[in-house]
Amino acid sequence: TTMEINAQTEAFGRSYSRADLIKFCDLTRGQSEIWTSRGLISTIKDAGSGNHRQYSFFNLVEAKIAKRLSEGFGMAAGDISDILDNFRSWMNDRAYMANMENFFMSDFVLVIHQKGTAPRTDVYQGGLPDDFFLPFAVVISIGMVANELLDQILEAENSSNWWGNAFYERRARKMG
Repeated sequence: TTMEINAQTEAFGRSYSRADLIKFCDLTRGQSEIWTSRGLISTIKDAGSGNHRQYSFFNLVEAKIAKRLSEGFGMAAGDISDILDNFRSWMNDRAYMANMENFFMSDFVLVIHQKGTAPRTDVYQGGLPDDFFLPFAVVISIGMVANELLDQILEAENSSNWWGNAFYERRARKMG
C-alpha cells in the first residue's frame, strides 16, 4: 500500500544514531563500539566517534546479520567481518544498496558455509537453486531481516513518537 511504501522510503532514507543501532539490532554498547571500530558494521559518516556516528538502513541490516551470526551460530568476529565484506561487495557490484525495493521485496539469500578452513559466502537471488545442498549451511533471507527491522522501527515510531515532530511535519509536507 501507499502507506507501507512511504514508511519504507522514510526508514530507508534516513540516518540512524548509535542509540538506534543498539535498540533496533539488540546490541550492547560494547558490541556496537567494537563491531563498528573493527568494520563489521559500516557507517555512513566516519567523522567523530561514539554517538556521533551515523548509520544507514543497510548498516542496521548488517548489524542484525552480524548479531545472528555471532550469537545464533557462534561465529568469530573475523569470520563475520569477512562474510559482511563479501556481502557488501556483492551488493555494491550490482548497485543494490541504492534501491530500497531490493531490501523490502528482495528474494536475496545470504548463504554461509564452510569451504576449507574459512567460511564462504554466497548470495543468491530468486531463492536457492533446486539442487542446492550444503550440510551445515547458514541461510539468511535479506528481505526477512529488512522487514523485521522496518517493523521494529515502525513499532518504535508508533509507541513513543520516536522520530518526533520533525518526522510528522516532513510526512505532512510530502502528503499535503
